[in-house]
Amino acid sequence: MGGKVKLPPELADLLRSDLERAIYEATLHRDDDLIARRCIIEKSAQVDVAAELGWDRSTVSRHLSYIMDEVKRSASRIAQKKESGIDPAPFYWYNSAVETHRLLSSFIRLCRWCTVKKDGCLTIPRERKGRRNM
Repeated sequence: MGGKVKLPPELADLLRSDLERAIYEATLHRDDDLIARRCIIEKSAQVDVAAELGWDRSTVSRHLSYIMDEVKRSASRIAQKKESGIDPAPFYWYNSAVETHRLLSSFIRLCRWCTVKKDGCLTIPRERKGRRNM
């Protein structure tokens, strides 16, 4: 399948964990972070990522040039810190933090439409005419 990203030489030799850390340290926008993870780490095609975001493939391609610059910059900063003897903080907590954030954000979205009864049960409203869904 075409449209896969070829990594620049600065990033080509990095391990997956180093790439994940560089993407995290680049502090990208939510959409750019998703593009980086899907295209750089998971090696998904740009068309698939564009479909997931509801964008055109060309838009994803334009975002990738910015993303690559930011990830290269953060990877070089991480490498400089390692060379100077300052080992950056451990990265193992990141995946659990991302998963917790996803769960909380989906729960908050759900709670906007739900009510809690006195006994603590959560009620989800049924769809009615004229009422907006999530």
